[in-house]
Amino acid sequence: MYSLLVGDIVKIETGEIFSVDGIALETNRLHIDESPLTGEPIPVKKYPS
Repeated sequence: MYSLLVGDIVKIETGEIFSVDGIALETNRLHIDESPLTGEPIPVKKYPS
């Protein structure tokens, strides 16, 4: 994925690496590694917004 516009919806698969600011519309056991941003070594569970 090279560029996103406001309002775009993307499907992220297991193991994919992505760098976006957005909201989760639907999840199934979503855990995000935020260590590059926060330094926290444990992945954070995310829920739909």
